[in-house]
Amino acid sequence: MTSVLLLGGTGAVGRGCLDALRRAADVTVTLAGRDEKRLGALADASMTVVGADLRAPEKIAALAAGFDVVVNCAGPSHRYSAAVAEAVAEAAVPYVDPGGDNALLGRLRELTPTAPIILQAGVQPGISGLALCALAERLGNEVNAFTVWCGGLQPLTAAAIQEYLASLRGGTGTATVLRGAQRARVPSNAMPRPPAPHFPESAVAHIHLDEETEAVAAALGVPEVSWANVSDGSHTTSAIGRLHAETVEQPVTTDRLEAALTAARLDLFGRAPYFALIARAEGPGGVASLAFTCADSYAASGAVAAAAAMCAPATPVGVHPLWTLGATPLFASITGVAPGVRIELRADVESGVEQGAL
Repeated sequence: MTSVLLLGGTGAVGRGCLDALRRAADVTVTLAGRDEKRLGALADASMTVVGADLRAPEKIAALAAGFDVVVNCAGPSHRYSAAVAEAVAEAAVPYVDPGGDNALLGRLRELTPTAPIILQAGVQPGISGLALCALAERLGNEVNAFTVWCGGLQPLTAAAIQEYLASLRGGTGTATVLRGAQRARVPSNAMPRPPAPHFPESAVAHIHLDEETEAVAAALGVPEVSWANVSDGSHTTSAIGRLHAETVEQPVTTDRLEAALTAARLDLFGRAPYFALIARAEGPGGVASLAFTCADSYAASGAVAAAAAMCAPATPVGVHPLWTLGATPLFASITGVAPGVRIELRADVESGVEQGAL
């Protein structure tokens, strides 16, 4: 029986993680946070609820010591992950987090932890890196180019908005691709249209190269990468653009966040939410494609974190981005605890596949 301490269980990703852990075998869950009443409403009879303040790392370390693994779904990640991860590392307990950037990976490696730490264990990052690894494996680890579309129409949360804005502040990945293993700037709309049937005509592709994708490509020796984040809500896109411009040198206020959340609700009115990650790899042996689809990317991120938690105690000591742990076993675990997730992988090693078709 694996004992899991879940932090951030009241958020969209945390609730998804909790639902996935409920479906897992031989797992006991303790929910921890400041709002014990809200956590109690989520817990079932087999679960325990305890008070915890993520702003008090020394107390988190003491609490973590009694568990087999700690999962931190509190967001935004850039605000909470570093302090919590360091506290759990001090307690020498395996740690899982859907967030975490390259800076945090490096910071935690300097601590020489004595238990496994798994970061980037969500959909993006997480599934995004695993998808590229799975495609490379299908083509015998000989890939010349990746082309990916990732996104859709989803509700927004305040944490998700703040996480996205934080990712934009460096500005290094916008309208950027890999060409000859080097970063290259291109027009932001240079990608082909997001492929049907996974995306409707209203979906728009925005080229972006993030840290995880660049790291995976470097590890696999893939010189060409074109990645597009896909949005399918004109009101949301405009609101996030305004928010980004307004908060470059100013804090994100509650009013500004609410305006973006209202825009997202307007885009969703009368429509069904969807999310898709459609990836294509080309190599000397042919073409492979992968489709990851779901209705709720937050719930899916939680399920990914839950799957990582179940394998964390057996993971080697060290700091690991999820994509380094192997796609096949994790894909099986994720679909086992997340009924709404579909992952389809196929290869055409002889004739290739038309651009964007799966």
